[in-house]
Amino acid sequence: MHNLSMALKNLKNNFSFYALYLLSVSFVITIFFAFTSFSMNAVMLEKISNNGRVETMCNTISVFLMAFVVFYMSYSNRFFLRRRTKELGNC
Repeated sequence: MHNLSMALKNLKNNFSFYALYLLSVSFVITIFFAFTSFSMNAVMLEKISNNGRVETMCNTISVFLMAFVVFYMSYSNRFFLRRRTKELGNC
């Protein structure tokens, strides 16, 4: 039971940090999937452009957005794990 009380105390002390991490990661993933679903919707793209330039532009932006998501996720996970390692005392 001592470990459970330590874990709950740790969660209460760092709740804002966990919430901020979860919110930022959720926001980035939501933006990526919203843009990807828009760029894959054939009806929307057909209404916007007939010559295929919009599809090419959306695909290019999607690749850059995916690169940003991968970079952001790796950076935020590394930052979060570094903080957790210090928190647990394994400097």
